[in-house]
Amino acid sequence: MASYNLVILCDHRTYELFVNPNLSKSEIVERIGSHFDLSQNSFHVQIYDERFLDYIDFDEEYAEELQQRLPRTHTTTLNARVTCWYRNDSEKLSDQSDDILLGANKSDIGIF
Repeated sequence: MASYNLVILCDHRTYELFVNPNLSKSEIVERIGSHFDLSQNSFHVQIYDERFLDYIDFDEEYAEELQQRLPRTHTTTLNARVTCWYRNDSEKLSDQSDDILLGANKSDIGIF
């Protein structure tokens, strides 16, 4: 099991979360929501995966895969983004996918 830093981009703000092996996927998502003041069902998290050069949904399966794969790599930092649903007059999807964060840390996120 591996510890890593998760650098999260949400609504043009960043948050760095230290993830230790004892944190479950739901605890990670809860901490992200708490930091950005988001209710649990109003957002989801995606992790940038260098293998696919794309974001992957952070679900139970992917969280477990990271815990198994990261110890075999030198990766200590992963980038993530939060996709939110804001409620105004109608529910609207807001994809916070700025590449500002990725450009700065691209060399740190290779996981193989």
